[in-house]
Amino acid sequence: MSGSTISLGNFLAHLDRTQYEPRVLLAQDGPAREFYQSMGIAVDVVAASRFGTCPGPRPYSLYWCLNWRAFFPNPRLSHYLKTVPWDLLHINDKAFISAGLAASRLQKPIVWHLRSSYFPTYSRLNAWASRHVIRSIADQVIAISEDEIDGFEDFEPKTIIHNSVDFEKVAQAVLLRDQTRRELGLSDNDLLIGQVSTSIGEVRGTWDFLHACGRVNAALQNPAVKFMVVAAIPDPAKHSSKGPHPLDQAWLIAREEKIADKVTFTGYRKDALNLMAAMDVVVVCNRHGVMGRMPFEAMACGRPLVVTAGHSGKSRVVIDRETALVVRPADPLAIANAIKDILRDQSLAKTLGQNGSTYARETFDPERNARLVEQIYRKLL
Repeated sequence: MSGSTISLGNFLAHLDRTQYEPRVLLAQDGPAREFYQSMGIAVDVVAASRFGTCPGPRPYSLYWCLNWRAFFPNPRLSHYLKTVPWDLLHINDKAFISAGLAASRLQKPIVWHLRSSYFPTYSRLNAWASRHVIRSIADQVIAISEDEIDGFEDFEPKTIIHNSVDFEKVAQAVLLRDQTRRELGLSDNDLLIGQVSTSIGEVRGTWDFLHACGRVNAALQNPAVKFMVVAAIPDPAKHSSKGPHPLDQAWLIAREEKIADKVTFTGYRKDALNLMAAMDVVVVCNRHGVMGRMPFEAMACGRPLVVTAGHSGKSRVVIDRETALVVRPADPLAIANAIKDILRDQSLAKTLGQNGSTYARETFDPERNARLVEQIYRKLL
């Protein structure tokens, strides 16, 4: 259940079903199937290889070689696209290259969502190949922010349509804030500083967050300050990379920073939005070169936000010092200073929370953004 899965779900929930009948194709079975089916949407699963570029595999590793399987002919996928009736294909992520290749021969319109940047891609060859295929196949690209346009600056037609938030779930999360804090064992005086991410790791910003927390803890010397990392933890049985398991590395840093008794690693949580609403400061500090969906979820919940800048410096997901404090990526000291500024200045915390909530409702409204996508559909059809 990645961010792209949730974002597509928010769009489909507001799609004009009197005009469009959605059908979802998954390259792998999993919880996303039940998620879409619960919305009354037909779901099919056809096994297909994905082509990772965010950051994707390191050059010439085994995974790098296997990654190129996405370019091989996929007879089952081709058969599916030839036999299931459809009028327009909306590819929800860069990685589903195989779907674009199989559909390109059918002379039907293709919309391709750009939900990641090539900025962190380990292999520039992979980035070039992905960019070349999408540019040669797509009739329209949709970028979720200015950071994701890289590689398509001169491509037309393209447009920016931000991801959206489920404001009903946001309202419920805010309503449950006090209850969630009690369930977490927090008192009224505790100050919870949290990072929310897809998984733990260096690129996800976990190490930067823990180092920043160490600096905050050392500077404030406040026993009421607690830290939390809300992110999936890789299965140790499937950890094949060199070096320690990510959770072991995280605890090593926590001990070095003298915060091991003050930090919690929750693992994957379906109620991540509830945990976000329970925080006093939300930190999003990945090294992907993009901000992702967590910042506007935090803003929607009215939480003060510290976020690392995207690679372009042009992203309108947040507005520095109006809806969030934006700092340099991979800079624990800058992250720590921003957290301390919010904790020491309640007026700043309140302003960021209020402005962020208003901005989120104006910019990340699913109804509004669904209509923008439908305009593209109508034009192509």
